[in-house]
Amino acid sequence: EAGPFWENRALDGKPPDPKSTEWGNFGGDKSWPSPQAGWMEVTGRGWPPPVAFDSMPVTVTPVPGGVDISNSVDPHYGIRATRRVRLDSGSPTLRIETQYTRISGKEDPVSVWVITQLKDPVRTYAAVPETSIFPNLYNNQGESVPPSLKIQNRMISLGRDGSRSYKIGSDAGVLLWIDEKTVLKIESAREHGKLYPDNGSSAEIYTNADPNRYVELEMLGPLEKLKIGSSIRRSSTYTLMKRKHADPDVEAREILRLP
Repeated sequence: EAGPFWENRALDGKPPDPKSTEWGNFGGDKSWPSPQAGWMEVTGRGWPPPVAFDSMPVTVTPVPGGVDISNSVDPHYGIRATRRVRLDSGSPTLRIETQYTRISGKEDPVSVWVITQLKDPVRTYAAVPETSIFPNLYNNQGESVPPSLKIQNRMISLGRDGSRSYKIGSDAGVLLWIDEKTVLKIESAREHGKLYPDNGSSAEIYTNADPNRYVELEMLGPLEKLKIGSSIRRSSTYTLMKRKHADPDVEAREILRLP
């Protein structure tokens, strides 16, 4: 069966170009340094993403149960990103550990940011803590509030709007993507007492406008002052399951164990 990840088939066979001013979005699951607001100061451009994280070749090593991926050292951040990708042999579960190691550069705070691009869903969901740091339970990160946004008893949800892109943040540790037949749950626990980027967001949902019909479920780690020779890491667990209920809200509430 086709999986939930969105992939840009128009770029098949085309190498990434780190010198391009246009973003070559291959899709899939990726990692960039956060906060994005600091890219201009560090790299001299606010977009596209830093080159070694997004548009330079990587080294891939097959290992039992998965692959290890090693990026080049980013010429601006002085950070090497590595990713350990593992498939569970006994369940439909994927685990990815992303590590940033400071090789050179300023020892400024940085956060591991993991972006998962997924096909156009029926709906996406976030489960916020009983005591959220956000008065409205979310942090709007776009020019306007998504028209499809719903908040019900600690559960935030939204769909994709083909005419416009939207983005929200939250202090959630679990996100859901639901289509007509399947559910993808992404878990990356929030660390209490830590400072997070994007006004305190540990989880974000972005919905892209047409023609590229995808959404992003994004997990962020706390900001850490990364000294030369030291590392920070972030782990995410992805679980794929069949839908059991006709109503996606009922499905989500059961999986998230919300009343």
